[in-house]
This record gives sequence, C-alpha cells and structure tokens, in this order.
Amino acid sequence: MTEQKPLRGQVIEEETLITLDELCRNCTVQTEEVITLVREGILDPVDESLDWERSARWRFHISSVRRVRTVVRLQR
Repeated sequence: MTEQKPLRGQVIEEETLITLDELCRNCTVQTEEVITLVREGILDPVDESLDWERSARWRFHISSVRRVRTVVRLQR
C-alpha cells in the first residue's frame, strides 16, 4: 500500500493583495496585457489612481488571478 503524504498549502484570503508582477507571473501574461485589461475596465487596481506611469506599484485583489486567467482562456 502506498503511503499518503499530507497536502501542504496556504490559505489565501479574498482581501489578499498581489503586485502587478505577481499577477503576471501567476497568469503567465505580459505586463502590457494586464495594463490593457485595466484600460478596458476589466480589472481595477486597489488603492491607486490609474496612473499609467506608476503601474508597477499597482496592487490587485487575489481574485484578479481568476479573472485574468478567464480572459486569457476566452481570447484563445
């Protein structure tokens, strides 16, 4: 009989914020693609004005990962 190993993970709260780089890395998209989604109103950065020059400082709710992945899937 095979030995079962316990699963390890991290509980992520809905309020968890991630950076633009983390969002891009988790969704395997380029920064420009996320910026386009923000410009089109599909995504909204948290606590930041839509200052395109400071997009590297944008933070997003963790739920944005699912939204970006859905958009990418629908674009195929």
